[in-house]
Amino acid sequence: MQHDAEWARAKKLCRLSAEDVRMAKELGFKPKSLIKNIPNRSQPWKAPVAAWVRHLYEKKTGKRAQAAPFKPPSPKPEPELDFESYFESVFEPDFDPDFESEPPETVWLSELEDPFDDRIPPARQETGE
Repeated sequence: MQHDAEWARAKKLCRLSAEDVRMAKELGFKPKSLIKNIPNRSQPWKAPVAAWVRHLYEKKTGKRAQAAPFKPPSPKPEPELDFESYFESVFEPDFDPDFESEPPETVWLSELEDPFDDRIPPARQETGE
């Protein structure tokens, strides 16, 4: 019973599938040895435990481990739009591409009034005493 709990803990910590656990058991690994071989951030050369177990299994048995087949997501078909309908959906109906407007007037920050001027106390005037 405790042995099953150790394998469940190793499966969770090492991110193993049921197939990876089966291969590790066939290779004679114990859950503690798998947990000890989890790569640390300072060990970038170490493969993840699941890949390591699969590699050792393939090396020992000579047959490739059965991995779950990868299914790429099916692309969603895009609705076909002709240029005219696309143009109308993006731009306003009364949009005139030949219309040229003047650029907005440049306003300098130094010309604007500061709304917080009344909060700043006036500077102290030094007296000549």
